[in-house]
Amino acid sequence: MIADRIMENYRNTGLMPTNQYLRSTGQGDLANQISKKGGFFKWADRLGITRAPSDSDTGWNGEKRVQTILESAGFQVERSIAVKWPFDLLVNKVLRIDVKSANFAVYGACKGWFYRIGKAPQADLMALHQLDTGETYWIPWHIIPHSNVTISKDGGKWAPYKEALWIVQSMLETRQAEAEKLSLLSQ
Repeated sequence: MIADRIMENYRNTGLMPTNQYLRSTGQGDLANQISKKGGFFKWADRLGITRAPSDSDTGWNGEKRVQTILESAGFQVERSIAVKWPFDLLVNKVLRIDVKSANFAVYGACKGWFYRIGKAPQADLMALHQLDTGETYWIPWHIIPHSNVTISKDGGKWAPYKEALWIVQSMLETRQAEAEKLSLLSQ
């Protein structure tokens, strides 16, 4: 039934229907079923149909790039493939990193890279990655706002965190020491 309804929408638009499209056309039930039974990416792949680029693609591209940056610096990185997980990358089995990605944008008088945090971070570190420049700001969870972050061309108040992989190393050492203490206490 899900495949039939997806294909019906595909015949109308020429693309895999998006969550937003389905909800705007009164097909929220189909959007829910797609999400519960594998997700939009999996269904498009299964049916061999093209997907329109989405915000999820932007996020996944950023996660892959940040993973590559970390691995190139010698860290061991596992990437979560679950959607809505509290973090995207796990470094050396102990450091949780949530990745946000953006391209430079202009909204009226505001210019910069705009990141929607939208929650109290549940990761140790936020990696704010600029897709168009390849630069990353490594910001500890306890100082990042829970709403939005805008980074200007010169970095503004976030400039000290630009390309600061030393923060990753420092926080990793702290998490590893905590893991060792817990291991000793449980023996």
